[in-house]
Amino acid sequence: MIMKYGNINNTERKFISTNIVYLNNYLERLEIIEDVNIIQTFYKEYKYRKYITSNGYEYTKNLKVNNITIVNKIDEKEFNKILCITKKCIKKRRRTYIDNNYQIDVDDFLAPNKFTMVEVSNDNLDEYKIPKGLVDVTNINGYQNKEIYNGFIKKVGIIIEGTDAVGKSLTLKGLLKEGIVCKDRESKVISVNMLFEIPMEERAKKYEDFLINNDDLLLFLINNDKEELLRRVYSRGNISDFDLDTYEYNKLYKKTYEYMRANNMLHDKLHCVDCTGLDVNKQLVKVKKVIDKYAKY
Repeated sequence: MIMKYGNINNTERKFISTNIVYLNNYLERLEIIEDVNIIQTFYKEYKYRKYITSNGYEYTKNLKVNNITIVNKIDEKEFNKILCITKKCIKKRRRTYIDNNYQIDVDDFLAPNKFTMVEVSNDNLDEYKIPKGLVDVTNINGYQNKEIYNGFIKKVGIIIEGTDAVGKSLTLKGLLKEGIVCKDRESKVISVNMLFEIPMEERAKKYEDFLINNDDLLLFLINNDKEELLRRVYSRGNISDFDLDTYEYNKLYKKTYEYMRANNMLHDKLHCVDCTGLDVNKQLVKVKKVIDKYAKY
């Protein structure tokens, strides 16, 4: 790793990854140039960082002034002294990629919360084409590292599931504004088994195993207004046969939840939120109430 010191342009856009599958598909096409672990703490107006690389350790003391970050090298003793004063830190793994002229920093936060944030830097950020599964949080001050350090992130480990057009994306964006970081679907187990040809007993058993072996809170969003679901589908364009079956898939989510509830398979980790007749704001309020009641963090 080649450290940069002095005045560094820090103009960037920030995104939260709500679907790790989409993010990984995007990153597979890019060139990775760095992979480091970072421990950082804050004291007064400064950010202190420890970089853990394959070549050893580097320590910095940073001061941000508008879009310029002044980076100074420090030694281990000074870093440890500050860490003893603050007694808390952010821990994250950072992978850096190049996408044409853009630098893509993928931060997998490990503490104080687990979630993934993507930072994109370049002189022409307005032209960056946002990959699917990333939500722009640049203008939400809480996603600055110092605010994350100070506790802006309230809850993580929540999976939002449901048929297309049920309002997952708008709900996810609304929750992010309040420091609640959710995942859009769980593709490896939940979505892939929500198919008509899979027997209910088989699907429910796979879901129960997932609930037992994971700490995540799983929410099924349903909307029993067929006309409204189809109206949303038709408003999107590029309609597939799968999209036209959205109401039938909605019923499948509901029936699966009811079957699992009747057979004591929920383990207080799977909840169904009926959003029928609700606008975006009311749906967000209802989902948040369930999260506040059952989420761990």
